[in-house]
Amino acid sequence: SLYPASFERVLSVSGVYTINRETTDQVFEDKGRKLTKQVKDRRAGYFYVSDQGTLTPTEIEKGVQMNKAVDLVAPREGYLLGHDICGEKTRYGGASSSAAPVVTGIIGLMWSVNYCLSSYEVETILKLSSKGVENLTGNEPYKGLILWLSSISLFIFLFSLISMRWLAGLIPSDYFIKKDVSKFKTNNPLLWYLVLLIKNILGYSLIIGGIMMLVLPGQGLFTIIIGLMLSNYPGKYYIEKRFVEIPAVFKSINWLRAKSNKPPIILK
Repeated sequence: SLYPASFERVLSVSGVYTINRETTDQVFEDKGRKLTKQVKDRRAGYFYVSDQGTLTPTEIEKGVQMNKAVDLVAPREGYLLGHDICGEKTRYGGASSSAAPVVTGIIGLMWSVNYCLSSYEVETILKLSSKGVENLTGNEPYKGLILWLSSISLFIFLFSLISMRWLAGLIPSDYFIKKDVSKFKTNNPLLWYLVLLIKNILGYSLIIGGIMMLVLPGQGLFTIIIGLMLSNYPGKYYIEKRFVEIPAVFKSINWLRAKSNKPPIILK
């Protein structure tokens, strides 16, 4: 089987090589073809080298994989202590089992500085501070299997940081107990429909983003709540109230409202 295992809500780390900094550092011939191996920041161990310098990965080796569940890559080669202990030649090797400790060690250092960082904040910081390697020569077959996830996570994370407090403050405190007909709708019907359209576009975008944040960095459930309140659909108030009655969600909304000097939401 191939590793790392790809589970939802788990930071998946795959491995890249680090030994040869340049693609020309270790070129050799095999059966009439030029090859190079263990090139820095490349996923494959061996590449065929064309006369133009293009790298083509050889067959996929077992030990590491790339797919849309992989979040980060790290150096896969570690010092194999056992060889020195047994009096053998010093060797370096490994796969994702060697790459994952690099990331967990960094996470440990992050928490030693700020133990209040949540798991999604840690993941986002790791991705924002990582270098993109998918555009390097030889990594083309794996293009899009990491960066797309980081980009989406970054956008949603930043949007949630910037907008959630403001949107939570817009909710009337008596939203769930007072359902009067809007005077704005009566006095300005055309403008009201325009606002309604904009609200629904924003609301459904937040719902989609919130669903994605259930597996990506961000405040998923809370973002879904805000999206539900901005959107229009059958059974709107019943669904919204059921969500808001979740203690963690109710506490989060009122905490954000307090930051904007708004009174707490009243449910009864």
